[in-house]
Parts: sequence; C-alpha cells; structure tokens
Amino acid sequence: MLSDLVGVDEPYRATFRRQPKSNHVLWALKDVSLKIQPGEVVEYEDRVPIEFGGEPIPTKASYVLEAVDNAKHEARIAWRQRLDEQAARASRLAMLKAMAEKMGKPAPKPADVPVVTAEDEGEWVMSTSTGWPVSMSFARKSMAGEQGRLETTRMTAQRTPGP
Repeated sequence: MLSDLVGVDEPYRATFRRQPKSNHVLWALKDVSLKIQPGEVVEYEDRVPIEFGGEPIPTKASYVLEAVDNAKHEARIAWRQRLDEQAARASRLAMLKAMAEKMGKPAPKPADVPVVTAEDEGEWVMSTSTGWPVSMSFARKSMAGEQGRLETTRMTAQRTPGP
C-alpha cells in the first residue's frame, strides 16, 4: 500500500476505513418514504480523507429527490459534493512538506502548489417498493492547477431468476 511507503500514522489509517457520508445518502434514501418532497434540497458538510495522510478535507454536499415515478415504483435522487479548495491545497502542501522532510529535500514553496478542486456528482434510481438501488451513476471531476481528470462509474442492478 502506498500509505506504507510514505509512513502514514495510524490515526490517518482510521480515516481511510471510515465510511464517507455519500453512503449516508444511500441509507437515508433507501427508505424512500423519507420526509422530503421532490425538488427539496438537503445540504450537509463532510470531511474526505486523502490517501497519503494529512487532515481530511472539508466538503459541502447536497442531495435532492428529483422525481418519483409511481408507475415504475422508482425515485431518482441526485447528489453533489465539492471540496473546500483552500483546505485541499493546504492539506496537499502539508503532505508534500512532510514527504520532502522524510527524503531530506527542500519543501515546495506554497506558490508552487496549485489549487486543487474536486466535484462529485451522483444519481441514484431507487426502488420505492424494495428500497434497493436500481441504478447508480457517479462522476468526479478533479483539477490540480491546469491538469484535470474525469472519472465516471455506472452500475445497474439486474434481477435474475431464482434457483
């Protein structure tokens, strides 16, 4: 594991094992009888661990019940999360300074560490009769200075006949 190579302390390892609050969204929405109306936005704050250790980065997130299809017994939920850019930059700078110190190298100057942005978007279609996901899509767009990355995932549940 890369964290073993850079000497991540045990308190940081615990943050890797913590379940992110996006799972909280799934559990809250599994019971689609949740008392929110279509279009109502639920906002919350979270902290996302970073893989090399350091302080978890604060985020602002929200989910909204976009639509309920009573004929299909499905509800569509959208989720969004955005990193606190300055906290992400500060956390990255601290991690780079610690790594430089361990290697006996000079630490980077703050001006040399670009602003880091990351935005997550997800959509869940949930069965209102079972409470289980029917499908899920997730996209993360991240930028570090002028370099960017887009990651997407799509999952669909399929019913299979029993034995």
